[in-house]
Amino acid sequence: MYEVTATPASDKAAAGETVESVEGNAIRKRIPCPFDPTHTAWADDLKTHLYKCNARPRDNPAQFSLDVNISLPRPAAPVDDNTASGVASATATRTNRMARSDVLAALSKEQLLLLIKKIQDLHTKYVPEIRTLILDHPALDERKKIVKNIKHAHQQASLLGHMKRLHMLDDPTTCYVEFGAGRGELSNYLKIAVDDHGTATFILVDRTPSRNKFDSAILGLEDIKSLVKRHTMDIKDLVLAEVPELRRDYVEKKPVVAISKHLCGGATDLTLKCLTNFQQSEREKSPLPSPVKGILIALCCHQLCHHYMYPNQAFLKEIDISPEEFVYLTRMSSWAVCINQTKTEASSTASEDKEGSLANNDSSASSPVAGEDEHSVEADSALEELGSHIPTLDSQARERLGQQCKRLLDIGRVRYLKENGFDAELVYYVDKETSLENLALMAVPSRAE
Repeated sequence: MYEVTATPASDKAAAGETVESVEGNAIRKRIPCPFDPTHTAWADDLKTHLYKCNARPRDNPAQFSLDVNISLPRPAAPVDDNTASGVASATATRTNRMARSDVLAALSKEQLLLLIKKIQDLHTKYVPEIRTLILDHPALDERKKIVKNIKHAHQQASLLGHMKRLHMLDDPTTCYVEFGAGRGELSNYLKIAVDDHGTATFILVDRTPSRNKFDSAILGLEDIKSLVKRHTMDIKDLVLAEVPELRRDYVEKKPVVAISKHLCGGATDLTLKCLTNFQQSEREKSPLPSPVKGILIALCCHQLCHHYMYPNQAFLKEIDISPEEFVYLTRMSSWAVCINQTKTEASSTASEDKEGSLANNDSSASSPVAGEDEHSVEADSALEELGSHIPTLDSQARERLGQQCKRLLDIGRVRYLKENGFDAELVYYVDKETSLENLALMAVPSRAE
């Protein structure tokens, strides 16, 4: 069998072209899959492929309700759904970034300075001092011994330590819902920490299927297995009260604890809306004092937030942030984790001290601020161009401003949970050397309720 053309088949088919190959005396054609043109199928075997294709449309489950967790109607201008839950394809990310850069490019130097001062003043007024509390949990002790890069283990151990501190691990019959679960790794170690003997329920929510999942490990090794269920759907469409594992006619009502590490951008906002919708719908039906017993979300990627998804619209009105300014706010938040400015800073430091250059290089290779961190991002070109014309806006000032943008968005999330019956707080749960995105949102039912 040989290819008729030198162009890779997958590339040509993905571009909408037909690709031919010869097998014996027969000519076969590969064409883009009608369900998902990013992959291909043999034209003469298309029916079989469509039957097995993972991208084939499926009937919506009972817990599906289109855009139920979006705070405002979708804007008229199309926004790529690939970024709705913080999971973006490379093409979608580039398209989204270009659209936002066009908006930012319209800002003059004077407008940017006014916006910066506004953000700084709002941060001073609304954002309190945030404490650092790094904890640990023995559920990760064995993991730390066998992995070379233990940053994830340190993060998971601290998150579990905070769950213990907030009594989220006390009830072994709890239903734990991991949003943006991916492979379910956090739930796996949560299972060890709870030591539930099969009484807990674990629900894993993610919009895309994952390989090498931990689902079977979460079941446990005992005769009585934990109930583990994975739901592949977008958080924006999830009605938690209709999830079969939480319905009254399926199982006795259990308290819900929501967790995630790290939940990108708008996915956090959709999750908070999902949980408060569930709290409101179940409050009168459930015998529990609070259907949601706890929330713990390690935050990240504020640059992927969208105005129409943000749950605390009242807060945005209070601080006078318009939808257009919200875009500026989210774009500038990327400065907090921007690798461009840190690379420039590292290179200038090395050139100033040749004798210590080797040590500096070694340090930058192991430090997240040198671009090794999974949450570091490339700087927005339009913002970089604007920022470069302001002498006072050096790399440290940009990082500080990016953090202020992030914290403004986060304090609005805290206030939203407080308004919906929770005691909520922001905590730095690991240091910046472990992760640039080292802040977690934690909440438990208000004692005043």
